[in-house]
Amino acid sequence: MAEANYSIYSIPLYFILNFIPHTYSTLIVANGSAKNWDNANPKSTAVRDKFQKRVSAPTYQRWERARAAHHNGIENFSLLIAAVILGNMAKLDAGTMNWTFASYLLLRAIYIVAYIQITDRRLSFFRLRDITLRSTMSAPTRLDRFKQAMQIVYGPFDSLTTDQLAEWHPPGNSGGHRGRYLWTDAFGVLNFLTLYKETSDVKYLTLAQGLIDAVHAVLGSTRDGKSRLLRATDENPCAGGLRIGKIDGGGPDGDGQYHHYLTIWMFALNRTSVATGQAQYNDHAIALAKATHPHFFDDIGSPSPRMYWKIDMDMSRPIVASEGNADPLDGYIVFSLLAAAANDPQCLAAEIANYQRVIDRKGRHVVSHDMLDLGMSLWLAQWGPPSNTSAQQLGARCMDVFDDLVSTGSLEGNFHRRLAFRDFGAVLGLRCYLAEHSKYDLQIQQLIETWERMMKSQPEDLEAINQVMYAAALNPGGELNSSVYLFVCAQADDTFPAFRKGYLAPERRDEMDLGTTVSAGFPRIPRIG
Repeated sequence: MAEANYSIYSIPLYFILNFIPHTYSTLIVANGSAKNWDNANPKSTAVRDKFQKRVSAPTYQRWERARAAHHNGIENFSLLIAAVILGNMAKLDAGTMNWTFASYLLLRAIYIVAYIQITDRRLSFFRLRDITLRSTMSAPTRLDRFKQAMQIVYGPFDSLTTDQLAEWHPPGNSGGHRGRYLWTDAFGVLNFLTLYKETSDVKYLTLAQGLIDAVHAVLGSTRDGKSRLLRATDENPCAGGLRIGKIDGGGPDGDGQYHHYLTIWMFALNRTSVATGQAQYNDHAIALAKATHPHFFDDIGSPSPRMYWKIDMDMSRPIVASEGNADPLDGYIVFSLLAAAANDPQCLAAEIANYQRVIDRKGRHVVSHDMLDLGMSLWLAQWGPPSNTSAQQLGARCMDVFDDLVSTGSLEGNFHRRLAFRDFGAVLGLRCYLAEHSKYDLQIQQLIETWERMMKSQPEDLEAINQVMYAAALNPGGELNSSVYLFVCAQADDTFPAFRKGYLAPERRDEMDLGTTVSAGFPRIPRIG
């Protein structure tokens, strides 16, 4: 007598099994009594906020893990259904089907218990995604996710024809005034360069160059678009600086010029020259540096000058007179990169010396617990050669701060009060600074995965900067060389690459002094169209 096929029953059993962590999380909130649960608005942030205030941190974290286990089950439910249907369509024998899905339900039950109960990060490796059916199904690759994020901001660029590519203008989706925002578009340029590095497709260089032209046209002009900023011309579009792109025209949080936005744009221009072999972009960066530099300084000729964080659009006065934490180090490193790539290596010597005096006055760089500041500090630290003790000490202090964030549980929970792009900045810095594999791989991967689930809950006006920074954090630089299969990842494609081989980090670790790093041998690529 043939064995009966019970595999179809795994579908309702899975549903019931996956309802257990949901019920458990509800009972935690309701203090063990379902009648206290507000079913009228169960997903409101007010419910979550009140609950977090009245329970201990371990209880709140257990509730978060129970909810996460339930959501993980929902993500896998459709895959189970597909597997059952396909197995029966393929007429696999009943014994195989029964054993496979009974085993899966048992493993799923163990997974749920482990997900909720395990708090030790080392033991959390037992929560393998590989025991779910996701490991057997096709998932978007890292490069797919990178492109999807970029196309949310810059449109379906992979479907452009050659003629459309030659006439491409980036859509005004960057979240700023007249559609452009300097920070977002700087990382947009760098991400297009990363796509070129990954694929060797020169269309991505064309897209980077088109985005540069759009930024210079919009943010290098007055807010009404009727004229260039003071002293700027079509031939020298950066001579008047570049606006931030804030929606509001005035006030401390309105439009103006940020030092750290300008330096990241200079860096993007420098990297474009490195990628294309065309000096004009580094020349524009140097012109921008010389035009804006003196306006960010107070008492610039003194032995211990100070800096302003933000100046007016016409560079006539400071808007925020306080000094940015990373601005002097940021300026020192980026200006040094520009000079190293120029025909005259001394072209910015006076400006670099000004930054050095500010650094000397301030003493050692302060490392804060702010995720974006931490990430950008790590990004800066990587450019110092191994012989530079200040850079090495900065990197070590940054990692001490990150260790503190990990040990105190600050990386877990409260995501509804955090900003995704700031966390992505930390991931970017960590991936640029650390070795190819490190003890922080799990924390980095969990940050990425959590925000992949929660990004839609962020304010709509932050979507562009979140998506662009997400792409940069996925792969800051290109060349995903490693094929090592990470223990916690279902896809080998999710492993961490040798990030220092891309555009956001030095070309080779043993050539990290600024004079040799920038002039790495990229082919001279002519502009298309």
